[in-house]
Amino acid sequence: MNQSLFIISQNLRNVIENNFEHDEISETEQREIIETITNELKTKTDSVASYARKLKSDIEVAKNELDRIKNILEQRKNKAEKFNDYVLMCMDIMQESSIEGETSKLTIRKPSKVINIYDESKIPTQYLIEQTTVKVDKLSIKEMLKNGHEIKGARLEDGKRSLSVK
Repeated sequence: MNQSLFIISQNLRNVIENNFEHDEISETEQREIIETITNELKTKTDSVASYARKLKSDIEVAKNELDRIKNILEQRKNKAEKFNDYVLMCMDIMQESSIEGETSKLTIRKPSKVINIYDESKIPTQYLIEQTTVKVDKLSIKEMLKNGHEIKGARLEDGKRSLSVK
């Protein structure tokens, strides 16, 4: 029977707590039971570790695939921009601002106004927006708290436990 890691651990705990305290079974039987459950635990641990490694690998594959798709997207955007430039050039050569097909129409739009800031240092201050970024220096606070200092608004706590799979 393929039991979960949790169930196997519970079984081992129950056997130790319930059967061994009351001397209901012999020492040989106790060793056999513990050995059987321990072997199940080792096998399940290997399966759990293998699954954890597979998930980590799947994450890496997904990240790589995401990067690949981002590259494809960028390539397609560049290709579309170059194609639009090509169509505009052809229409300029034909001196046409609009071409109609059976189901489609190409039209050159007038360019919209865009701003070109060629020297920010010359822009008057009334057109500047000041941005201030404040960031907490967590490393310094951590060191101070570790050294026994008290800092209002901060305390040292245990972080999240993590699992090491080897």
